[in-house]
Amino acid sequence: MWESTMVNLAHALRKLKGYDEAVTYYEKALELSTRNLSTHVGFTRITCRIIIRMQLHTITRHFGIIQMTSSAQKC
Repeated sequence: MWESTMVNLAHALRKLKGYDEAVTYYEKALELSTRNLSTHVGFTRITCRIIIRMQLHTITRHFGIIQMTSSAQKC
């Protein structure tokens, strides 16, 4: 598959909240080419979202906080 196809699939999956599968397609796109800024931006957005969710899960377990801040949802 072409790099642009991989990026388009990754973007669509990210928008549908299929984050794990989107990461896979972003990684495949980056293997084919590292020149597409859109690939890097999409991959960074997903990485940011995953890290924030992991941190919120940890905070929730330790402190019982259950509400996600609006800034975390926009990442």
